[in-house]
Amino acid sequence: MTPTPRQRTGLASAWSETHRRVVGGQRPAPPDPPGEAEAADARAEPAARNGRNWKYLSARLPADVHKTLRRLSVEKDVSLQEMVVEALRAYVREQKES
Repeated sequence: MTPTPRQRTGLASAWSETHRRVVGGQRPAPPDPPGEAEAADARAEPAARNGRNWKYLSARLPADVHKTLRRLSVEKDVSLQEMVVEALRAYVREQKES
């Protein structure tokens, strides 16, 4: 059975309230509306604009690989992100050589 518009409003407000209680202040900031990307770039720090060109990647790693990388990052006193970047760079170099 499809909810009526009134029921949809009630469901949306109930979901919003539940989500607010569960997530609370952990909710990330919403993305900028379309067309405001230029304004967001203007607000970015100069160091962020002049730094490396980064692409965001969401990936699943096997638990044993993640555990090993995390352990190595603690031993070498570097961030886990830097460990993953270096591992990927080494892989790319190896693939280019062969």
